[in-house]
Amino acid sequence: MEVKRRTARNLVPKLSSVSEQTRTEALCELRLISKHDPESRPLIADAGAVPYLSETLYGSSPTIQENAASTLLNLSITSRASLMSTRGFLDALSHALSNSPSPSVESGQFGGSRCGSRFGGVDRQGCEDGDRGRRHGGAGADCGV
Repeated sequence: MEVKRRTARNLVPKLSSVSEQTRTEALCELRLISKHDPESRPLIADAGAVPYLSETLYGSSPTIQENAASTLLNLSITSRASLMSTRGFLDALSHALSNSPSPSVESGQFGGSRCGSRFGGVDRQGCEDGDRGRRHGGAGADCGV
């Protein structure tokens, strides 16, 4: 569990990097961890990811927005109180839903319509699923995205 905590504490500060590549890599890693490891979800939230992820919902990159939305959705499964108590989270969520440059954020990420969908090769968030060398998409109750 300590390794998971250190991993979260190492990745979260990278969300505020001036390098878009560093931010994107950290965001993709956090999304995949939160998708595949339910025990890591509260650790990611406790490491302070929610304010960074919320702010990312205002960004101009659809890929980054979708990854942030997916990570927040995954965190909400076990850390709903942490999300709801984060200043600006609801405003950022509202902004993302009403100003989405990509229909998948609005209809898929928070609607749960893609739970269980599998895509060979690439997922809709643009992140590689390293544990099987495939990429996946999906949203919903406890399947993680």
